[in-house]
Amino acid sequence: MRVIFTDMDGTLLNAEHRISERTERALKKWTEEGNHLVLSSSRGVSGIMPVIERYHLDAAVIALGGAVILDHSRKLIYERGMSREEMQEVVQFAEANFPDATWNVYTASHWIVEDLTDPRVVKEASIVEVEPTGTDLSVLHEAVQIGKVLLICASDQIDSIENALKEQFPKLNICKSAKTMLEVNACGTSKGQAAEVYCKENHFELKEAIAFGDNFNDLSMLKTVGIPILMGNAPEELKKQFTRLTSDNNHDGLAEALEKIL
Repeated sequence: MRVIFTDMDGTLLNAEHRISERTERALKKWTEEGNHLVLSSSRGVSGIMPVIERYHLDAAVIALGGAVILDHSRKLIYERGMSREEMQEVVQFAEANFPDATWNVYTASHWIVEDLTDPRVVKEASIVEVEPTGTDLSVLHEAVQIGKVLLICASDQIDSIENALKEQFPKLNICKSAKTMLEVNACGTSKGQAAEVYCKENHFELKEAIAFGDNFNDLSMLKTVGIPILMGNAPEELKKQFTRLTSDNNHDGLAEALEKIL
């Protein structure tokens, strides 16, 4: 095997949003042997970098659910997003139909939110260790690529909101990344598609890739690689689809599986 693609929240990171010592050792052994490590997250780039820097990881980045890829030197090698017009349609639809949800708009360098004081936004900022860049969507020029729109909503409303969005925007990629989070990406944008791009760029076969994930937005990535490994904290619906399961993110599930491979 040549490359690991790992989700972050709920997979690489524990409930305290940290990498355990055991997992850190396993990943560094992996990269020290000349293999590639790619952090594949729905977070923005700025929300991924604190983790890489804290643990001094030799890692490439897939951000915004596959919309942005950076190599190990932080060079942008791929970007694919929805248009500003598409983003505005999603935001307006959300405001009109889901007033209790709060929207977040991401580009490679922006995180624009509906309300800076919303407790859900404040909590997300504390988790990713970066502050939103503002509330004004007009700062995004016409040609900008919108990496994703994130809707944070109540867990008992997320399924109905997801269904309504899919019906209204059938060409967009819409999936849950947590019990209260819905990710909206451009058509064809996913972690799986980004993994394919990364492997092609580095002349790897997909069968040489390992992927770790825990939620629905990881599904395309898990189905793309040679060795998909599902975390023990994943939804039961996903556990029915995979034979390789490991412990949960609070009990070194990633390290447990990787140690066996190493």
